[in-house]
Amino acid sequence: MESCLPWAAAGGLAFDKSERVVWSYSGFFVEALSAKGGGLAVGDYTGNLTLLDASGRKLWSYWTCGYVWATDRYSDRIAAASSDGYVQALDERGRLLWKRRVGFNVEAIAVSGDLVAVGGWDLDVYVLDLNGGVKWSRETGWVKHLAWYGDYLAVGGYERTFVFRRDGSLVWEFATGKVRSLSWSDDGLLAVGCSDRLAVFGLDGELLWSATVPDWVLTVSWSGELLAAAVAGHGVYVSDKSGRLKFVFRSISENATIPWRVSASWWGDRLVVITDRVYALNREGELLWVNEFVSANTLAPGDELVALGSGRGVSVLDSDGELE
Repeated sequence: MESCLPWAAAGGLAFDKSERVVWSYSGFFVEALSAKGGGLAVGDYTGNLTLLDASGRKLWSYWTCGYVWATDRYSDRIAAASSDGYVQALDERGRLLWKRRVGFNVEAIAVSGDLVAVGGWDLDVYVLDLNGGVKWSRETGWVKHLAWYGDYLAVGGYERTFVFRRDGSLVWEFATGKVRSLSWSDDGLLAVGCSDRLAVFGLDGELLWSATVPDWVLTVSWSGELLAAAVAGHGVYVSDKSGRLKFVFRSISENATIPWRVSASWWGDRLVVITDRVYALNREGELLWVNEFVSANTLAPGDELVALGSGRGVSVLDSDGELE
């Protein structure tokens, strides 16, 4: 069912399992979202990292002194990376536990067990312990994306993709070009979205397949055998593990103008897509629902909700697209 949201100025969406918007939260250019732990961590251009509970109530807010580019949660802590070059960790009450400078404009953060991987415009990737101490660092060039798979850390940079073990030893590297997105499958395949192609590697670094695309691959997301890649200004391409194209989705409007900033992520067996509107598709590419909210640009699925952020904030739709 299609509906027009009267509250689009709220700036974002977060859906429950029945696609209901259950709350909204105003912000300013939300870039960082994490829906882990039953709540929602939100980072935006004001420099604030804010934790909301499952009902959208603000629990606390912490100013980081820079744009918040990325956030991740571990145990009862939240880690955030910001443009002032610092990584900071806060407890569940919003109290600062530690803060460490790791270079300039930290854009990526990923937590696995007792390790926090961070990187940005500095020439190194850093892996910290849960107290902010540096376990190891390696020169990789500019770091845009990080992703853990068990004991393996994938690092996407300006010219190359690297995979390290937890102890910092290099497993493999590949000249992929500028990396825009990374995602591991459940069985250890690494999808790498670049400025002009999508590539899939085995755990040992073997290039299994690659495909040329018309623009940057902004997001990649696995669900079982299916890989969804959101290509800037063009829509979403869904392939199987062998690289065979299953379907392409742009819009329900034949002559739609697709914005450059698009996104797609699997949420269970549903694919949530942001192009000219917000859509949900099934695994065959069939439309489940569409919503007229058009300004979302970031997407973070959680266990019980999926959050969408935009230039004006975040919100949480029922199956009719109505705000409760």
